[in-house]
Amino acid sequence: MKLPRIVLLAALSGIPALGETGSTDVPKIIGPDAGTITTSTINVLPPFLVADVDVTLDITHSFALDLDVFLIHPDGVTMVELLTAVGDEFDNFSNTVLDDEASVLISDGNAPFAGTFRPEESLAAFDGLPAQGLWTLHISDLGDLDGGTLNSWSLRLTDLAEVPEPNIILLCSASLAVLVWRQRICVRSRGSRR
Repeated sequence: MKLPRIVLLAALSGIPALGETGSTDVPKIIGPDAGTITTSTINVLPPFLVADVDVTLDITHSFALDLDVFLIHPDGVTMVELLTAVGDEFDNFSNTVLDDEASVLISDGNAPFAGTFRPEESLAAFDGLPAQGLWTLHISDLGDLDGGTLNSWSLRLTDLAEVPEPNIILLCSASLAVLVWRQRICVRSRGSRR
């Protein structure tokens, strides 16, 4: 028995991002009293729909375990828990990137945090939402005595309109071709008039 020949062709290109947009209202004091809340904002002006969000944090804090950090969308309703009580008794987030595509979960990392980590909740909650407006970083300091500073933070936003659609052609045999293009599926067999 002869098996059908299978050929897979894919055309994918990189996803362009709009670059990093940083906060202009920093530095800000965090803590040192339990229950202290620190917020900072970034105003995104271009109107587009979000395909991907990455967040970069630079926080100096003497006890990272005290911190809960959330990102709140301009709609004021959609929010993502970036990190909660991570890092044991150690310090600092040094240009720490939170990216859904990272291989290491932030809660599995060690302070001082440097590099790229997956946030505790997925940033994909923002996918498809409008980017324009005031994004808020919300930091709660849950412990007494230790404090710190939000030195800087930024967003890297990717425009949904700029994300290329995958073009995949799968040829199963000489008599059957399946074409997937922009989430539409066409199946054609030899002699068919579709």
